[in-house]
Amino acid sequence: MSLFSRIWKIVRHPTGFVGKDLEGNMFFERPNLLPEARRTKRTVKYRNPGDMWLYIGGPKRLPVQWSAWLSHTRPDPPTIQELQIDLARQEKVLRNAALIETRDREEHLRMSSGLEPGAIPSQAAQSSDARLRQPQSPSTHGETESASPPAREEPVARPLPTMLSQDKYEPESWTPKARLRGQ
Repeated sequence: MSLFSRIWKIVRHPTGFVGKDLEGNMFFERPNLLPEARRTKRTVKYRNPGDMWLYIGGPKRLPVQWSAWLSHTRPDPPTIQELQIDLARQEKVLRNAALIETRDREEHLRMSSGLEPGAIPSQAAQSSDARLRQPQSPSTHGETESASPPAREEPVARPLPTMLSQDKYEPESWTPKARLRGQ
């Protein structure tokens, strides 16, 4: 970093304050006191002193943009607008994931009920599915049934068909040749 850029940063940010994130944490950049150090010191001051432990080992996370800036991966600090755009993008991804999950759940229900993949289940089919899922009382059937749904029957494994061949063909073992580079 040139002498002029260091002076410009000191003039522009005399306290070292660089910016804030959306939760109110403040970020600072100060020159390193060691003369052989090339990088500046970048630090974060959490909104509440007790929040530090929530970010270090708890459920909270600093925004990715600020983490990249703190580790000197990103040269310029992020702006508030950039953080808001990223937050909106994350919410959109969560909404889309929820839509995909509900669509997959509906498709799974359709496949388990035996409907075609493109068909929309009708009210009658849904009500019959609901009736099938309800446990039936033992008084209606006479025999005691468990409350768990009946298990699906696994298809019976059939033996492979035998070939009616007269020759006793036995395949030979095969080992590929080692190729030399450049050939």
